[in-house]
Amino acid sequence: MSLWRFSFVSLLIHFLIVLAIGMTTADFSLPMSGGKGFVSVELQGAPVSGEGSAVKERLVRDAEKGRADYPEGTGSGDEGIDHLLAEIRSRIERETRYPYLAQKIGAVGTALVRFRIDEGGRPTAVEVARSAGHQILDEEARGAVLRGAPYPLYPKPLTVSLTFTEKGR
Repeated sequence: MSLWRFSFVSLLIHFLIVLAIGMTTADFSLPMSGGKGFVSVELQGAPVSGEGSAVKERLVRDAEKGRADYPEGTGSGDEGIDHLLAEIRSRIERETRYPYLAQKIGAVGTALVRFRIDEGGRPTAVEVARSAGHQILDEEARGAVLRGAPYPLYPKPLTVSLTFTEKGR
C-alpha cells in the first residue's frame, strides 16, 4: 500500500511540475478583438512597374485565375496589385495578437517590419525596421508576419506597420 501511495504522490508531483513549466512557456497572447488592447495593421508594398511588367502581368493573371480569394482593391487604380496587398494584409491581421503581458504593463507602440516573399509564399529577410519601444511588441509584430504565410507572390519588398494601443486611446 505504501508503494502505491509513493507512486501516486510521485506522479502527482511530476504532473504539477510539468504543468507549471508549461504555463511559464505558454504563448500569452490574445486575439486582436479580445482583451483590453487593439492592433491596427497597415501594409506598404513597393510599386511593381518598369522592367518588372512581365512579373506584374503574371501576378494579375494568378489573381484572375483564382489562386487566392482576393478582397476588393484599395482604389489606387492598380487593382491586380491592390488585391495582392489586401490579401497579404489580411493574413497578417488574422495572425496578430496583443500580447497579454504587454497589455498588463500598458505597453503601446508601432513596430515597422520589413520582409520579402519568396516563390513558395514564405516571408524572408523579416526584420524589425523600427521598434515599437518594447521587445515583446517587436517580437509579436515579427511573429505575425511569419505566422501569416503562405502569402501570394509579390516580387518587391514589403513594409508592415503594426500599432498596438489600448482600447479607448
